[in-house]
Amino acid sequence: MSLLLGVMGDPIAHSRSPEMHRAALRVLGLEGDYVKLHVRSESFSRAVTGLPALGFRGANVTLPHKRTAFEHCERYGSIDKTAALTGAVNTLSFSNGHVAGSNTDVFGVLNALPSEWMHGGEVVILGAGGAARAAVVAAALGGARRIFIATRDDKGAKLAKAMGTTLRAESISPEVLGGSFLHARESFARAETLIQATSAPMSEESIATAFVRSLPTDALRDDAIVFEMVYKPARTALLRTLPRNRHVLGVEMLLHQGAKALSQWIDRPLPEAAINAMRETLR
Repeated sequence: MSLLLGVMGDPIAHSRSPEMHRAALRVLGLEGDYVKLHVRSESFSRAVTGLPALGFRGANVTLPHKRTAFEHCERYGSIDKTAALTGAVNTLSFSNGHVAGSNTDVFGVLNALPSEWMHGGEVVILGAGGAARAAVVAAALGGARRIFIATRDDKGAKLAKAMGTTLRAESISPEVLGGSFLHARESFARAETLIQATSAPMSEESIATAFVRSLPTDALRDDAIVFEMVYKPARTALLRTLPRNRHVLGVEMLLHQGAKALSQWIDRPLPEAAINAMRETLR
């Protein structure tokens, strides 16, 4: 039976997931395909409902749909524990008329970052969308003592309050705070890791540059890790602004979350050869 998979987003043309998953399918000897699905927000739930009828086994979800995917699965299907913690779904699995939502982004973050990235210190996360939610949970599970969610407006503070409550209910209890970029200087100065989880780098250059200029990057320590979740462009304005810091690129997260998702769809761990084939497509 052919294994039909895809990735849903808006925009979606930039996605490198198809080439990555197709490489793994070839190594695994599985007949199938992985395709881009351009789905607008107003059509998302209808699209999810229709995918099984078209023969899809599963689909990844990218911006701006991860929160909507969570709400859809919570209402019409099921969600796993990691999705429940994040309040976001990036992986859909279809079986016998049932849709199950999971979040492999948390796995992607934890495996993209070096093993020494968190020592009970502080993490600053930029953004309040699905990727930022995954970063918060990954930081909490990784042992962060303090997490600061920074946004242009009050969304960071609201998300911090909500996620702090969710994490405490699971006996995961870092201090989770949030605020605007204007109030993030002290957290930047203390941070061991800065995670960029907005879509700003995908905007035109002038907007992406203005975004970075709004951040207190001069306060960041030279030994802090800078993790840029956006993988296209490969060298974003933030990374160019902080050349002395250790960089972790978005393709690492893309690789690990994608491998985790594919292993769920085929119901077995991926062999190293398949993961290496996926990695080769991202070079």
